Amino acid sequence: MWRRQAGFTLVELILVLILISVLAVSAIGLFSTKGGYTARTTADLILAQARVAQQVALGRALASNVSFSVSRSSDEMTLGVTQDSFSSSRTTDVQDVTVSWKESGTTSCTGGSTSDFTMQFNRNGDAFSPGGNPVNTLICVVGSQTIPICISSLGYAYEGLCDS
Repeated sequence: MWRRQAGFTLVELILVLILISVLAVSAIGLFSTKGGYTARTTADLILAQARVAQQVALGRALASNVSFSVSRSSDEMTLGVTQDSFSSSRTTDVQDVTVSWKESGTTSCTGGSTSDFTMQFNRNGDAFSPGGNPVNTLICVVGSQTIPICISSLGYAYEGLCDS
């Protein structure tokens, strides 16, 4: 009479250990440099705050514009959204990351200003560049990778180069 036994065979155990080892070795590269995810985090926060600015402008539909500002102090960047008494601010570490912007008539992250800037969103949600013009604004986050962000003149913020 045979009794059924439960458990893992030695072959199954070794295969699982090999599989876990391969996954660990391939994933370690994702965590090796801080700059890799600092650029991604910065880009995600810029997108989130730009979208908050447009939503506040549309939701409140007041006569005054909503300001979306980006300012850098040493290794920290502050992203702010303000309208009259409403204020939302996020701060993030941007060590080894450069953020530049330009009024986009091109589809390239080369050039642009690295100075602090403020954009305006009107009550229709339309965006005005830091120069005060109703044109697309290209924001480039450069770390170990380059992440372009476009804020269209219609106010929509998305990751990618602006359409010319």
